[in-house]
Amino acid sequence: MTRIFLSYAPENAICAGALRTGLEAQSYTTWREPPYPNPNSASYPHLIETAVLGSAAVVLIWSKHAAQTAWVERHLLFAQKLKKPIFPLFLDHTSLPTTLVSASSFTIQADCVDAVPALIALPSFPLAHSTDALITLSELAAHEYIRERKEAINQAADLLARGEHSEEVLALLDSLATNDPIMGVREDAQNALVAHCRRVLRFGNGRAGNLDYHHHLVGVERGDVGWLNGTSNVLVKLSRLPMLTIML
Repeated sequence: MTRIFLSYAPENAICAGALRTGLEAQSYTTWREPPYPNPNSASYPHLIETAVLGSAAVVLIWSKHAAQTAWVERHLLFAQKLKKPIFPLFLDHTSLPTTLVSASSFTIQADCVDAVPALIALPSFPLAHSTDALITLSELAAHEYIRERKEAINQAADLLARGEHSEEVLALLDSLATNDPIMGVREDAQNALVAHCRRVLRFGNGRAGNLDYHHHLVGVERGDVGWLNGTSNVLVKLSRLPMLTIML
């Protein structure tokens, strides 16, 4: 079943619980925070990023409390870094961050559970039993078993070779290459990124045959390799890759 990550302030926990109940009644799963590690633990950021990584979408319960909650802000940063779709639900008239003004959103008028039918009716909201390759990939990438995360890397490489979901897959691989606790997984993800870089460079700036990756690879200081998003021109660094000679 498709997993949804709920982001909310502690003051809005009742609404979150109602949404969780409604989504699970529609055959979704929702990530539940374990009792440990807690937000004061060193491993907590990795726990949260992995939870976001393995989710198909983030539902943001937005309010004046959420706007003042540091961990809600970090949830959004993780989600945006991983190219996850974000669906804000308004509890009041607090303005969204400017980075989310174009997101599909609506205001909760009554009980929070009543928002679920409208939420899942959105064309961009993932299906409860989705077979989308990117959702399957995300679940594997966040799996507790090393072999499953390595399988995610193999599937990611295949998607990149076909030019499918390129930005999302590159963000996923970069997360594994940087943050996975197992060196062998990090190395496999790094190798997949290097192979992608070489393939794109071999065919020209951002194009591999007739597959447009919408990125321009660049060399940056200290031998890092990164790509420039073709629409926003934001440099995303792959900070632990070996030196490559970049000819533009």
